[in-house]
Formats: sequence, C-alpha cells, structure tokens
Amino acid sequence: MASSCCSLNVTPTLVLDKIIALSGETGIPKVMNISFKQQIAEDEAFTKYIRDKIADVKASLTRVRTAIHEMESKSDKVAWKDAIDCFKETKDTLELKLSCLTQPADENFDGVKELKVHSAIMDMCE
Repeated sequence: MASSCCSLNVTPTLVLDKIIALSGETGIPKVMNISFKQQIAEDEAFTKYIRDKIADVKASLTRVRTAIHEMESKSDKVAWKDAIDCFKETKDTLELKLSCLTQPADENFDGVKELKVHSAIMDMCE
C-alpha cells in the first residue's frame, strides 16, 4: 500500500526516463518489473485482509439483523425497546464500517489491476 503522502495516480515515467538516460543501462526496467510485482503482492495481501474484514462485518450484520427481527417479533415489544434500539445503533455502526471498508478495497483492487498492466507491459519489453 502506498504511503498516505503519495498519490496512486502518479506515474514515475519521467523519473525512470531520467534514470535510464543518466545510467545508460537497460537493467532499470527489470528492477521496475520486480518492484511492480512486489507491490502487486503487497496490495493483493492488503485487499485480501480488507475483504476478510468485510466478510466479518457482513456476518456480524446478519446476526444483528436476525436479533432485531426476533426481538421485534416478540409480543411484548415495550420490554425489548431498549435492546432493540441498542441493536439498531449497532446495525447502523456496522453498516457505516462496511461502507468505509468497501471503498478502499475497491480502490486497492483497481490499483492492483493497473500495476498488473504495467508489469505485463514490462514483461513484453524484455
């Protein structure tokens, strides 16, 4: 995962061109390809971690929704009102957490796809 101070949309081609021009070597693309593959592996691991967290939150949401439904189906709703309200707050919190986790997972997945394209181009150039 890129550090927070760096944009994922920045392409290092200008810097790479200068390095290649100064060094006069063609080994730089191989180093960049290795760097791309390492970044891909790290980003895929991060994406898997986030998706596991998403699955955990979805499972928790299912349990909370089931509990709310069971409590609301009781004949004495007044006795269960505080518990139902508490579970509804928990449900809202879990839904917010789910939306907050989903966006970075999608963005990271898109970044991995872009890196794979760059890596494939580097492989073709060898």
